[in-house]
Amino acid sequence: MKMSFFLVTVVMVSGIAAAQDLHPHPWRTDRAFLAAVAFDAATTGLDGWATTGCSVERWSPWLYGRHIGAGRVAAVSAIQLAGEVGAAVWLRRRGGGGGRWGRWMAVAGLAGAGGGHLAGGLHDLTGRYPCR
Repeated sequence: MKMSFFLVTVVMVSGIAAAQDLHPHPWRTDRAFLAAVAFDAATTGLDGWATTGCSVERWSPWLYGRHIGAGRVAAVSAIQLAGEVGAAVWLRRRGGGGGRWGRWMAVAGLAGAGGGHLAGGLHDLTGRYPCR
């Protein structure tokens, strides 16, 4: 009796497992997307590092407050990066209705955001009033 129950259970579980597709969408490495994420992360870090050397933030003083601190800059940079990457992942997965434009819009959005951080970091380093 125990053996037949065990056999029936094994057959049922294996049948259910075989009927379901365990990996409907296998993960494939998207090099352009990963490169855009890396570029955005690097430029966000550069912008945060350059901003910590400033005594006065000229571009967005409401974001950092009157006194710029390393902790506040790190928190703002982390939140910005998480928001940008989160939006890009959402756009990459759900944008375009199954087409490819969502993927490329995600890459373009990350590259644009990274370009903005790069411009801000370079402005802080070498602008009219350099901070470092």
